[in-house]
Amino acid sequence: MRIDLKDEHRIALMTNMCDNLSVFRAKLNISQDDLADKLGITRQTISAFESGQRGLTWSIFLALILIFFRNQKTKNMLVSLEIYTQELDAFLTIPSNKLDDKK
Repeated sequence: MRIDLKDEHRIALMTNMCDNLSVFRAKLNISQDDLADKLGITRQTISAFESGQRGLTWSIFLALILIFFRNQKTKNMLVSLEIYTQELDAFLTIPSNKLDDKK
């Protein structure tokens, strides 16, 4: 069964991430430069995300999820701020029967 996220849901998740990006960085004590290096983008792009001048792409959003979900300090925040939702978790989960098909 294929799980899909509606565009409205994706936009809401990405907007919520942008609104809280500086908080996540502060929690991990990393600079805009540090985060930009991890994402392969510029510090100015991070600044534009944080100031609301630019929206996230889905790829950058998913990269941020990966970074912040791997750190306990920010993992709980992702859930409590409803950025990492049950719908997103279902979307990102590959059913075991799909993995078995590749063998």
